[in-house]
Amino acid sequence: MGISGFQVAIFDFTEAAHIDTRAALSIEAMLESVQEEVKGVFVSGLSGSAEETLIRLSALQHVPESHITQTRM
Repeated sequence: MGISGFQVAIFDFTEAAHIDTRAALSIEAMLESVQEEVKGVFVSGLSGSAEETLIRLSALQHVPESHITQTRM
C-alpha cells in the first residue's frame, strides 16, 4: 500500500456518518494490507451506522479491540 517507513497507521472515521457494504469490504482489505507493513493499526471515531456496518461485516476482525478507540488521543 506504500506506507513503508511508518510504524503505525491510524484510520479516523470521525466524519463517517455511514459506510456502505462495498466501502466496508474495501476498508477490511485495506486494514489487512496495512497490517503487513506496519507494527500497529488503530481505528478511531467509529459510531452509528458506520460502526454497525463494519462490525456486522466483521471488517475489523484483524484489528485488536484495544486498538479501536473513540478518539485519536
